[in-house]
Amino acid sequence: SATPAIVQSKNYAYAASTALSASYTNSITKGNTLFATFNTRTNVGNITAPSGWTQISSAESASGRSTFLYAKVADANEPLNFFFNFQYQVNGTISVYEVRGLVSSTSPDQSTTFANVSSNPLTFSTPTTTQDRAFILGAVGSSTTSGFPVSWATNGFTTIYGTTASEFQSGHKIQTTASSYNLSFTNASLRILQGYIAAFKAGGSYISATRDTGTKYSGASSAKLVSSPWAVSRFTQSVNVGDVDSYDVSVKVYSDGSAIDSSTAQLFYDGSTIATTYTNLGGGWYKLGA
Repeated sequence: SATPAIVQSKNYAYAASTALSASYTNSITKGNTLFATFNTRTNVGNITAPSGWTQISSAESASGRSTFLYAKVADANEPLNFFFNFQYQVNGTISVYEVRGLVSSTSPDQSTTFANVSSNPLTFSTPTTTQDRAFILGAVGSSTTSGFPVSWATNGFTTIYGTTASEFQSGHKIQTTASSYNLSFTNASLRILQGYIAAFKAGGSYISATRDTGTKYSGASSAKLVSSPWAVSRFTQSVNVGDVDSYDVSVKVYSDGSAIDSSTAQLFYDGSTIATTYTNLGGGWYKLGA
């Protein structure tokens, strides 16, 4: 699997409203993971999330100030604009991310939350990750702008969003080793804080197959495959030959541009790739054999 990467992200404040409007700037790729993290300065009551979005984390302090994390695996033709509807009118700040290279699930590998914490320093962590290249996202909300913790960079986090004026900050990092991840913030003014930290596994792939009668080497049709560009995707077809004889296996693959080689397509057997031969048949078609 590939190392996760931020495709796009943005941050903005929102005025008092019962509908939190969020948006992405560029078109979204199917299979990428979408994150929306936001804070509220008062109690929001019930939240109605956009279709397909799942709440990953929530932390609420006694003052009613809250910090939330929602996620979704992007569908085809994902809308750029969406809304979170609140029971009560609130204001705050929201950060949105599109991340590629994560497993196709919104469930975190590890996560922890805290609320009503006023210690100095504020330190929290989760157990050792099960693998490296985890995408880690964290957020902290404060009861006031005075003494707000601003120690993201020293904890190895980048793309720091929010401001002390918004009483909310979030940041992310790519964990390069399978080790525990910790945060330690200076909270000299002993303000009440709430927030979370969550890690998501690297990996992720999708593949879709449709019947294509226009592009085919022989016969009535071919299988048109669309797969994730950042991780290995596998397509399997089963054939019952009706006997126990040995057969040579070959696959015809079409390219409308560059040559087909091991960086583009390989045969696999019993869960592992196998040595694959490539023969140029002309007209953009290649024969893959083993």
